[in-house]
Amino acid sequence: MGCDRRFTTYETVDEIALLVVKKDLRRERFDPQKVLQSLVTACQKRTIPMARIQEIVRMAENLALESQSNECTTKEIGDLVLGQLRETDPVAYVRFASVYREFEDEQEFVDIITEMRGGDR
Repeated sequence: MGCDRRFTTYETVDEIALLVVKKDLRRERFDPQKVLQSLVTACQKRTIPMARIQEIVRMAENLALESQSNECTTKEIGDLVLGQLRETDPVAYVRFASVYREFEDEQEFVDIITEMRGGDR
């Protein structure tokens, strides 16, 4: 016994919404383009291959993907990026840190450079 009607089904891939928790506790969708843009800005006029920049973006995206709740904080992402830049290029590291940590005066630049050098100056 059939109904003599045709039914069509479509398969779709469910996209997992990766969320970023901002400093003010707002949540927004993780946008790898924002991470990429901030890295490109920090690495401007440096000899850092684009492949390395994209690798850091992928690491940030993986951090969000691997979190238990499909969300991570901007602090976690920023710390990951800072760690990678510290190993990659000291100038890009200081540039990124100055924006990420919201430096307000020149002493903060001196402090981070002193920290990078192992506190010897």
